[in-house]
Amino acid sequence: MMSVLRFIMLVVLFSYSCALLAAILHAFDHWGIMDIPEIDFERYFSFFKWPAIVLGAGLILLNTPIGDFLIGLCLPTRRQALREEAKITPALDELKERYKDKYGLSIKPKAYVMDLPNINGIAFGSRVVAVSSGLLKTASDEELTAILAHEIGHLHHRDGFFNVALMVAAYPTFVLSMFLSYLYFITWLIGAVLMLIFAPLVLALSLGGLLVIGIHFLLEKILMWPVEYKADRFAADMGFAPALISLFERIEDEDVRGEEGFLAKYAYTHPPTALRIDKLERYLMKEEKICT
Repeated sequence: MMSVLRFIMLVVLFSYSCALLAAILHAFDHWGIMDIPEIDFERYFSFFKWPAIVLGAGLILLNTPIGDFLIGLCLPTRRQALREEAKITPALDELKERYKDKYGLSIKPKAYVMDLPNINGIAFGSRVVAVSSGLLKTASDEELTAILAHEIGHLHHRDGFFNVALMVAAYPTFVLSMFLSYLYFITWLIGAVLMLIFAPLVLALSLGGLLVIGIHFLLEKILMWPVEYKADRFAADMGFAPALISLFERIEDEDVRGEEGFLAKYAYTHPPTALRIDKLERYLMKEEKICT
């Protein structure tokens, strides 16, 4: 269900961004046309293909090693030192083996390190995982493998790809909608001039884009927790529920949340640690009942 919702949102954002960019190209091509009935829609749709080609190529690029490299440039990651490699490599080797046994497929994640004091891990692109130096110093070998299993769960479910793809697809709509909407309302005079330049179609699409971005932002926040629970479940299915619980119990006191207000709890990207422990414990209880 989550994958379907994210795919639909990706298609909507991609289409809307292409429509808005095509409208701007059309407006410049038909300088000063004011009435929507006068808009040459056949000409407008001929402009649609160029933004679609550029954005489509960008989304395809994200699913390649080049995309992984470009995303990595935006994150505080670095290659592993020898001591770190000595801890991470055996964990990844074990996970590769278990993954192949369970799914009959090979996975080749590439691991990096983040110089952060807190316990953290991320997955991005098509095959990249990263763990914090704080995690490497604190976690046992089993706990490190469990966290890496969680991050590989994100890769397995293509969470990293969807997150970046949605951001790329939404970027033109977000920037242009905010920019044009802001300019329209600076003064009546500037708004009138821009109407002459950009025409009603661009105005309608840019204002509608704010609504689309708002819905996307809300859905993204609401889906964050289920995505994390699903990655926890993946690690549990790989046999690392006890190790995850052990690590979560040690960091539970650090999970302090003080946000208040409507949907304030979704300001956090991860669900409360206590609830993650609870779901893992329920998973273990269910497994025990099945075994008995």
